[in-house]
Formats: sequence, C-alpha cells, structure tokens
Amino acid sequence: MDSKITLSFDKKVIEKAKEFAAKQNMSLSRLTEYLYSQITSGDYKALDDMSVAEWVNAVAEGQAEYKKSSFRENFKSTYFDSKKLELIDMLLKTEEESVLQKIKALLDDSSNNDKGLSDKDYKVMDQRRERHLAGQSKSFSWNEVKNSARKLTK
Repeated sequence: MDSKITLSFDKKVIEKAKEFAAKQNMSLSRLTEYLYSQITSGDYKALDDMSVAEWVNAVAEGQAEYKKSSFRENFKSTYFDSKKLELIDMLLKTEEESVLQKIKALLDDSSNNDKGLSDKDYKVMDQRRERHLAGQSKSFSWNEVKNSARKLTK
C-alpha cells in the first residue's frame, strides 16, 4: 500500500533532482523509495556498500546510452586552455635551460593526444555492459573498489 511522506530539502537540490529525474525518464518518488528500501533492507551498513551497478539497474528505465557531451568537451577545452596558459607563463619565467630541455623532450615524446573516448571505446563499453547485464561479469561496491585501490598503492 502506498503512503505519502513529506520531506524537506534545500530548494536547489530539489530543482536539480527534478531535472535529473526528468532527463532520466523516472520519478523522484521511485528513486527515493528505492534508496530507502536499500538502506532499511539490512544488507548495507553504509551507502558506499551499494554497488554502482545496483543503483543504475534499479533507477534506470530503458536502454542505457553513452553519449559524448558537448558541455564536457567544451569544459575540458576551457580547462586545458587555462592549464596551457599557466604552463606558458611558467616557461617564460624559467631561467634554467635544463628545465626547458626536459620539457621539450617530454613534449617531443608525447604522441598520444587523444581527446576523449573513440567509437571503438564506446563499443567496448557497450559489450562490457551487456556481459554485466547477462551476469557474466562481477560488479563491486564502492568500498571494494576503494580497498582494492588502496592495496595497490601500498
């Protein structure tokens, strides 16, 4: 039986959440209900214990699509332009020839100027997603990923 609940959130959070839900073709009620059911199920001690795949599968409606975002590309371009200007400024102020030689050698050696994922990369992602949905691959909770990464750095 459905019941109503009144919640209070920051107005900006509500607006953003509504926009997100509309773009994902789902309701805020569905997302909120899912989160509460997971939290109260007793299977998780913290939100980080929930795997990303469980979140996506529970709230997604329809086929997932991977799209190149023009906003992201524009943001990356602006960010990289600012970093380039910062480096140019540092180079102009550099008075040690050895530093300039090292930078030149580094730039001469860099041959991979890839800006984002290729169509081949997206195809690989789609194949991996299909294997996951078919139960042929394992998913990890955020805590498992963090712990694994920490072990690699030791």
